[in-house]
Amino acid sequence: MIRVFHSLSTKSTSEENRIQLREAFRDHSCNWYLKYANESNLFLRLFCWMGLLVDSDNTLKRRITVHVFHAMLLLGVADCFVITFLRINDAQMGKVLAIYYSTYLISILTWYSMRYRRKQLTDLLRLLHKLHPQTERKEIDIILYSISCMPLIFAILNVLTKETKSRAQTLWYQYPIDSTNLQVIVVFIKISLYNVLYCMFPTAMILLHCVLCQRVRRLIMCLREEIEKCPPKQFNMVKQSSILRKKNKIDEVLTLLQRVLYLSSFLISALYFTTCCTGVGWLIVGNQNVDDSALMVQFSLYFVNTFACLLLYMWFLGCLPIEIDNFKEEFSRKREHRLLCLGKADEVDFQKVLCERPSFVVSGCDIMHFRRSSILALAGTVFTYTMLLITY
Repeated sequence: MIRVFHSLSTKSTSEENRIQLREAFRDHSCNWYLKYANESNLFLRLFCWMGLLVDSDNTLKRRITVHVFHAMLLLGVADCFVITFLRINDAQMGKVLAIYYSTYLISILTWYSMRYRRKQLTDLLRLLHKLHPQTERKEIDIILYSISCMPLIFAILNVLTKETKSRAQTLWYQYPIDSTNLQVIVVFIKISLYNVLYCMFPTAMILLHCVLCQRVRRLIMCLREEIEKCPPKQFNMVKQSSILRKKNKIDEVLTLLQRVLYLSSFLISALYFTTCCTGVGWLIVGNQNVDDSALMVQFSLYFVNTFACLLLYMWFLGCLPIEIDNFKEEFSRKREHRLLCLGKADEVDFQKVLCERPSFVVSGCDIMHFRRSSILALAGTVFTYTMLLITY
């Protein structure tokens, strides 16, 4: 009787353990996304899987996903370092390969910086949703699907090149591979892994930063439109005070945004600046002796992606100072119009308080300041440095 009872107790305990394990993997907060958006979308899920939100650590399943992604990034960096080290033949080649390896190193540093700021990013997304709830546009998910396919596209192009055998030997730590199937497998897996590091992950980060800036821009635009629609007679001290209270909420959003982008924006800019220089240099002198169409397509896609990402990054991050200046100008114009209509000069001068504050500009480590006016200067800098490197 005691044995039967002990057996039943053991079965009950094991069943409870299985239930606890199953519940650990199950997402209890099925509606966790409601803190960030009106409905679930790939945008939130992807960055949660990458470990960039506080919710990434809430369940065992998500923690395992984050650790797998982290291990994949570390494996890619370590493998790339070994292959780069084995390819060094002289000092000049060492400099070139050091620049090549730096792209992957900066990518994982960007992940660490965003992972470190996951609390601020979570607070920022929640505050944005609280101030202006919205449903994420389907175009964002389509872009993310396209970004996620980039490693596969570049891996296929590498397999189709004429140098598959030599590339497989390089990726297999200089050991020759005779089997054609094994060559294809090695090239496909290694190139896919490298392209998760660069350019899939940095491109996804650029999309995240651009979406954040666009949502903040929309908040400022809505507040400016509220001033535009308000008649001058109703733009009294109560209305002005209400506008400034809403502006203070936006200032809180801008403060969180700056904390999130402070280091990561600098790393991303440095990464794409170096790759832009490399791409321009290859277009000028590197493609003259290349007759491999797959290789040409691959480098062209790299260059287009790099240049477009850097341009869009500067464009979207540089929109915030413009919108804030437009808001201040509209506030001043409406107040002057009210003064001309009613002639009340004894009211509190909220305009002075507003204009005394400096315009917000996204800063990357206080080294780079993102304004749209600096796009042409950046393009000229890329071309100048490229020509100096080529002639040197």
